[in-house]
Amino acid sequence: MEHTVGIDLGTTHSAVARVIGDDATVLKLANGDRTMPSVVSFEDDGSVLAGHEAQNVAVQRPNKTIESVKRHMGEETPVATIAGQEYRPEEISALILKRLLSAAERNLGGEITSAVITVPAYFSNREREATKRAGRITGLEVERILNEPTAAMLAHGVRADTDMTALVYDLGGGTFDVSVVSAGAGVFEVIGTDGLSEHGGDGWDAQLFENVLRIVTEDTGRTIDDPAAQQRIWDAVRSAKHTLSRRERAQIEIPFLLSDPQYTFDETISRDQFQSLTADLLDETIAVCYELLDEIDYRPAEIDEVLLVGGSTRMPQVQARLTDEFGDIVRRSGSPDEIVAKGAAIQAAALADQLPVVGDTGDERLQAQEQDMAADGPGLETYSPPDEYDTVTLIDVTSRSLGIETVGDEFSTVIPRNTTVPTERTEQYHTTHDNQTIVKVKVLQGESSVASENELLDTFTLTGLPRAPAGEVSVDVTLSIDQNGILNVDAESTMGSQRESIAIEQGVEFSGEEIEQMRRDLPAVSEPTE
Repeated sequence: MEHTVGIDLGTTHSAVARVIGDDATVLKLANGDRTMPSVVSFEDDGSVLAGHEAQNVAVQRPNKTIESVKRHMGEETPVATIAGQEYRPEEISALILKRLLSAAERNLGGEITSAVITVPAYFSNREREATKRAGRITGLEVERILNEPTAAMLAHGVRADTDMTALVYDLGGGTFDVSVVSAGAGVFEVIGTDGLSEHGGDGWDAQLFENVLRIVTEDTGRTIDDPAAQQRIWDAVRSAKHTLSRRERAQIEIPFLLSDPQYTFDETISRDQFQSLTADLLDETIAVCYELLDEIDYRPAEIDEVLLVGGSTRMPQVQARLTDEFGDIVRRSGSPDEIVAKGAAIQAAALADQLPVVGDTGDERLQAQEQDMAADGPGLETYSPPDEYDTVTLIDVTSRSLGIETVGDEFSTVIPRNTTVPTERTEQYHTTHDNQTIVKVKVLQGESSVASENELLDTFTLTGLPRAPAGEVSVDVTLSIDQNGILNVDAESTMGSQRESIAIEQGVEFSGEEIEQMRRDLPAVSEPTE
């Protein structure tokens, strides 16, 4: 039997889910976990470890272990060279997908042939294409690339015809994203998106890690340079952080951290101490939320719900702070690190026409959700997926500003970031020299006012302008983005009717044969012992 699944290909953790019966279920891995570290490590025999097994050997094999590859999606530079073989970001991502799919196929008892894969709403077309390519390298038919905040709304039970606006606060292990999404009239529309690319739960770990190092130095006068000892500290502080999400105090005990003389680290940290230690990290995410609202001209009162997504939102300080900021509209499910994968599964099932249409889903699912919530702590609210699902229509926004270079290395924005697509904008420019007959159009994307600090997408030349004094000949430059994310640039003189245009597809294209060759060249991913 063939299956279609939803995949959350995350920066620090990934998961795969499928609608089973009438609910989205995240499929278990061999070790019983439902999420897997997005880590790949190459062994000396040429095989590959992925997930927990790769994470466990990261300290011993730092030059053969790749983490957080999602941050490099869309880049043309290889992220690793192993035994003379270069690996692109999408190839490393494909190895993570292979590990997920293998576990999923054992769970489902059949072959997985297609999937919906999620990406941050701010991902550019280049990054989306690379994600899709990673799926194709594993042999998957990628039915859709779905925005993570839209997936979160689906999993929270929000219907496309609900007529509401949500702020999706997504704090993962390695990144922070915030999006404002509206549902209504049969569509999900991403109104605006922002985030911090290297700001997640790992930062909270790092603050606690540095605090342990400081205490060790105060106690012994020594520093911890040994990688194995450092790894023991990392393991201990991560465990303490998780404990503090459930309890008011956590003990950090690391026996024989130093051997000469023998030194055992043994300290207790309270939740209040931890929250004080990391308050600046939370402040930064709140600031980004307000910056986004200002940018899209929304007031906090216009937000109907704040949805918490990502495993790091389990920290009590997150929900407490957001409730202080936005009031009693903050919602988090019992499994915030699984929400995106579940939303992807719902969309995958909708595309495969495998969703329930009507009918009572019964009490069993609700009881399971209540148990999930109870295990996670009191005071949380969750949503049940609707009995009747929608085929989701998506409206995206541009993730970066687009424009051209003008005199003095200045960047002239034509399409600001967070503009709804498809879109078309025109700006008029004038010649800067007497008798100028040629205009070179440099198309860039980015947020700097300095053109050279932004990313150059392409260059073309408009020739045949009539000779005239500087400023008398004008050129209309039109940028348009279609629903597939292809940018078209058109330059036309208002005198002489000279015209040139280009189409910029922001991705690296590979033929079917090249994708197939990449798939054949992928090394085997070792299967863990059950």
